[in-house]
Parts: sequence; C-alpha cells; structure tokens
Amino acid sequence: MAFGNVFAFFILWCYWVSVCITNSTLAIGIVGYLSSLFPAIAATWYLAPALAITLIWVFVLINLRGLQTSGQVQLMTTILKLLPMLAVLVLGLYLLLADPGVFTAQLPRTPISLEASAAAGTIALFAMLGVESATIPAGKVVDPETTIPRATMFGTIITALIYIGVSAIPLLLIPQAELTVSNAPFVDLFHRYLNADAGMWVALFVIISGLGALNGWTMIAGEMTVSMANHGVFPEFLKQQSARGAPAAALILTGILASIMIAMNYSRSLAQGFTFLSVMVTAANMPLYLIAALGLLKLWYLRRLDGLSPSSVILPLGAVLASLYCLWVFYGVGAESMMWVLVLGAFSLPIFFFMQYWHKRQRSA
Repeated sequence: MAFGNVFAFFILWCYWVSVCITNSTLAIGIVGYLSSLFPAIAATWYLAPALAITLIWVFVLINLRGLQTSGQVQLMTTILKLLPMLAVLVLGLYLLLADPGVFTAQLPRTPISLEASAAAGTIALFAMLGVESATIPAGKVVDPETTIPRATMFGTIITALIYIGVSAIPLLLIPQAELTVSNAPFVDLFHRYLNADAGMWVALFVIISGLGALNGWTMIAGEMTVSMANHGVFPEFLKQQSARGAPAAALILTGILASIMIAMNYSRSLAQGFTFLSVMVTAANMPLYLIAALGLLKLWYLRRLDGLSPSSVILPLGAVLASLYCLWVFYGVGAESMMWVLVLGAFSLPIFFFMQYWHKRQRSA
C-alpha cells in the first residue's frame, strides 16, 4: 500500500512538472519567432533566455490579476491564433495548384528508421498534450457525460488534421538542412515563396498564438497546483487565493520552476532548447497516460464501465493501442530526456514523505 502511494505521488508529480515545463517550452518557442523579427535576440547569448523568463512572469502577473483578465487575454489571442495556420494552408494549396512540383523538389533525404520515427513521433505528440483538460469544465457543461467525450474526440481529430497540414507544408517546401536549424519555420516558408513582409506578419500572428497558449497553460498550472493542494498532495498554503481570486502562491511556484528550466537550457540554441523541453514534457506525461490506459483495461475487465456492453471491444482495443503507443513514446524520448524526468521525479520523494509526516501530525493534533 505504501509503495502504491509513493508511485501514485510520483505519477502526479511528473504530470504537474510537465505542465510547468510546458510553459518553458512555449516561452522558448515564442522567443524563437521573435528572433526572426529581431535577429539580435538569437545572436546575443543571454537575450533569448532572458526574454523567455520575462514572458513567463508577464503571464504570471496577468493571471495574478484574476480569471477575468486572463480570460480576456485568452479570448483575444484565440481569435488571432488561427490566422497563421490558415495562411500556411492557403499558401500550400496555392502552390499545389500552381506548381505541384515544388512539393517533391525538397523531399527529406534522411532514411526512415524505427528510431527516427519514434523520436519524431515523440516531438509531434507534444502538440496534442493537454487534451484531457477538456474535462475541467465538467461541472458547468450540459450533459457532460456525452458532450465532453464528443467534443474531445471531434476536437482532437480536427486539431490533428490542421497540425498535420501546417507541419507537412514546411517539411516538403523547405530544404531539410534549413529546416533543421530554423527557429521559425512558418516565417522561413513565407520568406521563401512570397516576401519578407509576409513572413513578418506570419511571425507576428504566430507570436500572438504562442502568447495565448502560454497564458492558458499558466492558468492551468496554477489551477492544477491548487487542486493537488486541495487533495492533500501539496501543502495547504498553495491553495490560498489572492484578493482577486487568483491562486497567487501556486502561480509564483510554477513560474519559478518554469524559469529554472529555461535557465538550465540557456546554452542550447532556441531550436534545440524547444526540442529538448518538448520531449521532456512528453516523457513526463507518459506515466500518467499509460496508467490511465491500463486503468481503463482494468475497469473493462471488472465490468465497471457503465453503459458499455461486456462484449464491446472498442474501448479495450483503444486502451491496448494507447498502452502500446505510450511504450513506443518511452522508446522515442531518448536516454537524456528520461534521465531528466527521473531526476525531476526523484524530487517528489522528500515532498511525499514530508506530506505524510505533516498529515500524521495534523491527525494527532
């Protein structure tokens, strides 16, 4: 039983850390596109990490002003974030109709291998992380048992199609050598086929999109920290609310952790830092995803899934495929990222035993 508690705490800790590191990754990605507008950012070693850390704290401050302010920022950026993706899809469609040969002129020369496919799949999974956040408004949605699963499935499919399109177009139209070192692939794409001004506007909208994502994930990190404090996983002071109703201590803690992760990667290029942290985030999510898939199999085996026929194979088959996919991702993340996840996970042990000691004192008081 004790081992089970430690293991559960480790899984939750890794998931929480992954949310905090997501903010680091998003901040580095935003700075990468800023560097396409202001090349001095990438040329000066300290400017990129300094700007990324500044962005972290700008959105911590925005969220400290309360949910209303954060929601207004999120609404504005959400409306604007789809514009660069639409522009990329329109450019790709135009080139396909005008000159289909451009899509075969720059085909990647790297041979397909299991190791490379696993590594690429791991990075691609980063874009789909957080899909489980759709369950957050369950108490405020009409018929959540039906609405949320449908919205999650259809939303995931639509998002996947958009991401595949906007990822495949630069992959096929930009030479592999250039794409490997690119800090802003969308900007390079428009520079190559239109003009510098078009690339500048795309970069601007991508930056706005990234800012919206950073704002949303800052809010999620704070709320998740509060939820874990409410359930006794974290100390009680982390669930304290400010006068504006914001989880001040939780937001500050997650901002500190995100800043530390950026500082630890300052020696890498923007592209390398983004790739490394995105793989770390994916690796830290995988234990929870794997446990969830195995848990679904157990519930099906015990016939505890309401409304599901014992003979149905859709959910158990999906759980098996999800479990295999998680194992494949573990293979793809590589030794360095797994080592860092284990190191970060090891910090959960003293916190777990401290919380056990604290709860024991509270009960005996």
